[in-house]
Amino acid sequence: MAPEAIEVLKPMITAPEAAAYDAYRYRFPVCFVVGHEVAGVRPEVQAACDGTVAIPMHGGKISLNVAVSFGIMAYALRRRWLDQASDSSRQA
Repeated sequence: MAPEAIEVLKPMITAPEAAAYDAYRYRFPVCFVVGHEVAGVRPEVQAACDGTVAIPMHGGKISLNVAVSFGIMAYALRRRWLDQASDSSRQA
């Protein structure tokens, strides 16, 4: 099975179709794409993505560092994956 590709957008350039990262229904395995801090994700890479998520920002800042965005997504996806594995083992 090919991994689902998810594009992670910076809040200031969020596309209207972007879902909040913690509300998106991920299908595992998953691959997420985090773009360059200035240039973002190339259009051909965006076109290959199955979905778009954004990390909501509160307060005065308008964007997160790419490394911080990666860390948030890696933690959130690992947690979701472990939750799914735990749910599957309880159903067995």
